[in-house]
Amino acid sequence: MGVQVSRIQSLSLDSLGSSDLLLGRNVGNSGFNEILEANLLSPSLKPSQHSH
Repeated sequence: MGVQVSRIQSLSLDSLGSSDLLLGRNVGNSGFNEILEANLLSPSLKPSQHSH
């Protein structure tokens, strides 16, 4: 599967509203992660590159 297809499939599986998707598109991946991760109760809840 190409990046475009898997990205679209991933977003369709998430429960993000249209305003969240628009925000993510405008601020980019790093900015969107920073916004969402600001609400984590613990930094250990963030998946790492080795998470399954």
